[in-house]
Amino acid sequence: MSLHPNAIRNLHNTQHLPDYQPIVQVLDMKSLNNQKYQIVISDGEFYQQALFVGQCNDIIKSGIIHIYDLIKINDYVVNILNNTKILFITEIEHVSSYDSQIADPIRYNDIRTNPKPVLEETQEIPEAPVPDQKIAQIPEKLIPEQTKDLYAPIKSLTPLSTSWIIKARVSQKTDIKTWHNARGEGKVFSITLIDSYLDEIQAVFFNAAADKFYDVFKEGKVYTFSDGNVRSAKRKFHSVENDYQLNFDTNAVIAEVPDDGNIGFLKFNFIPIDQLSKLEIGTILDVCGIITEIGSLSDIMSRKGENLKKRSVRITDHTYFSIEITLWNDLATLQDFDSISIDSKPILAGKSLRLTDFNGLSLTCEKSISSIYINPKDYKELDFIKRWKNSSTENRLQLTPLTHRTISKTQQEFKTLREIKEIWEGLMISSDQTISYTIIGYISYIRSDNFSSLTYPSCKNSSSCKKKVLMESDGLFRCEKCKESFPNCTYRYLLSMVFNDSTENINVTGFDEVGNSLFGMTAGQLYEVSKEQEKFDGVISGVFRKERIGTLRVSNNDSGNGPRTRYVLMKLEPMNFQRGSILFLDEINYIMGQISL
Repeated sequence: MSLHPNAIRNLHNTQHLPDYQPIVQVLDMKSLNNQKYQIVISDGEFYQQALFVGQCNDIIKSGIIHIYDLIKINDYVVNILNNTKILFITEIEHVSSYDSQIADPIRYNDIRTNPKPVLEETQEIPEAPVPDQKIAQIPEKLIPEQTKDLYAPIKSLTPLSTSWIIKARVSQKTDIKTWHNARGEGKVFSITLIDSYLDEIQAVFFNAAADKFYDVFKEGKVYTFSDGNVRSAKRKFHSVENDYQLNFDTNAVIAEVPDDGNIGFLKFNFIPIDQLSKLEIGTILDVCGIITEIGSLSDIMSRKGENLKKRSVRITDHTYFSIEITLWNDLATLQDFDSISIDSKPILAGKSLRLTDFNGLSLTCEKSISSIYINPKDYKELDFIKRWKNSSTENRLQLTPLTHRTISKTQQEFKTLREIKEIWEGLMISSDQTISYTIIGYISYIRSDNFSSLTYPSCKNSSSCKKKVLMESDGLFRCEKCKESFPNCTYRYLLSMVFNDSTENINVTGFDEVGNSLFGMTAGQLYEVSKEQEKFDGVISGVFRKERIGTLRVSNNDSGNGPRTRYVLMKLEPMNFQRGSILFLDEINYIMGQISL
């Protein structure tokens, strides 16, 4: 596997480079505060500093990647910090191990000298703001011609971003809330911002800033924002899919600008109804489904003596679970409820609803932040539910109220691969969730070019350390975590496979437990077998198309270009037909229970 020529130059190119995933070499790396890693990468001609963020840091901590290894950069962003262009690498893939530097690269943008490509203390990426720096450059791979060098995409903002300007539409605005407690009193309101890439972030204003800016914002209007701080978000209190939020004080620079029509009005982050029982009560979320019941409008008196309008509706989705939504005041009196017919299977999309457990699990609208849309159009997030609606031939959908079947956090459901892909890759699930399923199927492919493509050399202290080791020039294996060298290593499995069942196939990753079960031997034993190619090939081919039962862990990782689904096989065993029969019978009993409702 060779390095990509011009990779360093292209990573900083102002042109949009779709699906550009170059292979580079790691020349040096070091930890910054034990939370993130600063590295030097090379394409053989030039080298450049970069910063690992997000999941990349977890991969480095696992010990899989070492100095001189080759990696594939699957996703990245570029920002300007302290007048220095910094490459933030957000998603990587280990390609192969290497024991020496390739070629003699020079520093990019400095062809006059050839300093040694290592990280010096004075070279650390600046994190402090610079007073005279006003605009942070946006990720250049994302720059459309009309906005480059002007506005930063919301997805590029991190706590490391010091100076930036964003242009965004206010899609939601809350009322001002006040509080009084032992530590004092205060006030706060928030707005939800959406940019031209349909990425969202919440902006928060406290006390004096709330007084100054509350009347400035009108929902649906477009503004520019700068001189704010990026902070970690409290995800429970809003449905915005962003780990960060913006905090503004009275020094913020905010101005309304003309609406050029390039920014959308709303984005949904729907969660399937059958997953709601796994969420914490009080969570703010988005949901959509087909309306199956519409309650009558009623008047009630609140505890504060206020006259309120109330209506309840029930919806169901592709999971065939249903949940009740309580609507208040303006949302309860929407004229759409008086004109729609249940038989037409109307679609309801709810934004920023709160999960409650009053008389069982239900959803309720929150004052000033919740919104309801009946048969909304032009939202790609609704394509999935529309396809399901059109594929259903039943006039009256059979469904199970969510409160009748609460799923525990430890329960593993049996699902086909098609069902799993429809839920996760259809963007019908929250991207910060991880769920395990029981699956039945077979292995149809394993990347097995050689022994190294199936395994990695790990520390000899395998009972306490699973980090990758590298052979040094003296023939010893060095573990950087344990700070020890060993005459040999322990091989562990790291498998890239395709798993099939009767409905679909998916790319999965498997580790040591799966490899031991699959091949019937440890990775060390397979190493001895690999010395005889014919025997090695026989072991590999012997695992294909044999029915197996396993545990699949699924998660969504958002690296900046939308969520990508990751499938990891945690356990894989030869098919136990007794256990499989029990799974199928349970599923049949559940379906029969639905029909009897």
